[in-house]
Amino acid sequence: MSLTGGMDLSKLKAPASSQVTTLKVPSFVTQVTESTLPSLVKVSGTVPVILEFFAETPDAALEQVVRAKGGKLMLARVNATTDVRVAQAFGVKSSPSIFALVKGQPVPVAEGPLTENQYLAIADQLIAGAAAQGVAGQLVEGDVADVVPELPKPLQEALELVDSGEVDKAFELLTKLKAENPKDAPTSALLAQVNLMKRTMDCDHEAILASQPSTFEEAILLADVLIAIGDFPSGFEIMLSLYPQVQPENKEIVKSRMLEYFEIGGPNDESVKSARARLATLLY
Repeated sequence: MSLTGGMDLSKLKAPASSQVTTLKVPSFVTQVTESTLPSLVKVSGTVPVILEFFAETPDAALEQVVRAKGGKLMLARVNATTDVRVAQAFGVKSSPSIFALVKGQPVPVAEGPLTENQYLAIADQLIAGAAAQGVAGQLVEGDVADVVPELPKPLQEALELVDSGEVDKAFELLTKLKAENPKDAPTSALLAQVNLMKRTMDCDHEAILASQPSTFEEAILLADVLIAIGDFPSGFEIMLSLYPQVQPENKEIVKSRMLEYFEIGGPNDESVKSARARLATLLY
């Protein structure tokens, strides 16, 4: 077991909010795939999310710890064997591994099997560290029908194509749907997400995240990978820093990528609101 290389969550500094935000979810414990990973970003703005990457079976002790916290945490399980791209996106070197999401930012926590007491210590530290960033909300379990409205059949079909690895077919379907109904927000958001998958699915995410970009292409690829793993603030910062420095044709690329990121993050995400305002000042 190794806790080295991770962030000391107790040292996260930010003013705490006195307002308790509640969010209804189907369950405090969920299985995550590549297509559902972005949905965790919203949850991680309310409570910290523990990401458990497992090889064969998830750890029941970790689930017990999370459930005992009564909605102060969510546990998101990822099968690192079948959802390889999700594991690669987080730089998972071995299974089991534990990561966390706080305000959409991934934090490496631990590698190797842990005891229940170690899980308890991690959970307590994570809750305290997230609270220092103002993430101290409350999850409430509810019926699935109450939480996630059923998607229209074509969008559900696109999600099923993604989950089966047929990303190109999903992109073609969503492009067609977007042309038929340009103002449909769910279609636009899913198309942006799938387009991002197409650009990053064959990349070495770990190498890219560790790199120091020296070209425009390398910089925007790093931004793509950061957005793909839910680190919106860092991805936005790269693109907003690039915009004033690049040639007009590359400014258009930055602008279009940023608009796509905004679709993925959603209009209520605080980092999206901030980045949208900064982009507007650069454009005008």
